[in-house]
Amino acid sequence: MATALRPLSTGELLDRTFSLYRNHFVLFVGIFALPHLCVLAFQGAIAARFHEGDVGRLHASSDAGQAGSAAQSRVDDSGESQSTAGNRGHRHKLLISLGVPDGI
Repeated sequence: MATALRPLSTGELLDRTFSLYRNHFVLFVGIFALPHLCVLAFQGAIAARFHEGDVGRLHASSDAGQAGSAAQSRVDDSGESQSTAGNRGHRHKLLISLGVPDGI
């Protein structure tokens, strides 16, 4: 395809655009997928790092039956449920690993 430098009509512009996408489809999909795969890998690594002990804790609470669900709904002295306090601990670990100062 010769590239003549002249003004293009809307139809010609759309035709050239879609033919470019059609001819280089794999390249464009690779360009779009690369950042998404990097983010997905990073999220997976973070999830694996901070939720290692959750699987064992979930199995233990499911084996305990009603006692496990009652323990999850128990409220500590500060008025927060224990599950909320556990989430706060995970957030704290994440912030410390990212280098955020402790007082924030």
